[in-house]
Amino acid sequence: METGFNLLVSGSEKNRKPTKAFTLAEVLITLVIIGTVSVMVIPSLVQKYKERVMVTKLKKFQVTMDTALKLTVAEYGEINQWGGAKFGDGTSDEDLEDNEIAARDEAYRLFLDRFSKHLKVIEKCYDRTSKSCSDIRTRYSLDGTVFDVFSNVIVLNNGTSIVAVTNLSQDCSLDRGSDRLFANICGEIFVDLNGKKSPNATGKDVFLFYYKKDGAVIPLGMRNSEKATFENYCNLTKVGSLNGYGCTAWVIENSNLDYLHCNDLNWDTKTSCKSQK
Repeated sequence: METGFNLLVSGSEKNRKPTKAFTLAEVLITLVIIGTVSVMVIPSLVQKYKERVMVTKLKKFQVTMDTALKLTVAEYGEINQWGGAKFGDGTSDEDLEDNEIAARDEAYRLFLDRFSKHLKVIEKCYDRTSKSCSDIRTRYSLDGTVFDVFSNVIVLNNGTSIVAVTNLSQDCSLDRGSDRLFANICGEIFVDLNGKKSPNATGKDVFLFYYKKDGAVIPLGMRNSEKATFENYCNLTKVGSLNGYGCTAWVIENSNLDYLHCNDLNWDTKTSCKSQK
């Protein structure tokens, strides 16, 4: 005899639809697809993240360095009044007398001592007493051309390293363009945003700034500049040791390193690989 309960169960079993499950083959195929997509997408996402970090660090360095030099100028007067010899202009020791070498080295140390006290420094390598000074590494251009070797000069507390400072004009009379912005330039500052870590390449983690007699720090490669232009000095199709010198302004103004991914960028109509004004 079937009870009401049995009849209810029996009825429900008759109306129950069979459950369809994934086969092992289907699961494996799905996992393969997910893995393949991840292999294609994740490296791109990681690269984009690293580039955003570089953008942030470069902008911060400009502000930090600009502030430090302007504080130094407020204390000691404009840089063209500091006196001393030029340094970092490419003149070799063989072309200088002993007293000229001593004057150059003293001017170099004085310059670094004055502005570094306004930075959060963890190591001063230019006095040759720090182990970091022995960390000599090869520097490359944007396209991979070997440029030179260099080492840390000043290491900041965020891992950023100043790797070179030059004084190309004692009276800060250099002009790098027709605009007044490019007047009264004294020299250059090279920064490596991640220290000794790779790639140690100009335009990737090494960037250049000019500093002016009033302490202002401006990036190389600005639009309308006449030296180290973005078009000629920040393009993977250009081969040369100075390729990458013109990238700094692009990164700061456009907040990207898209010149690593496309070669048709320009200031007026295309400021990222995906944009078209």
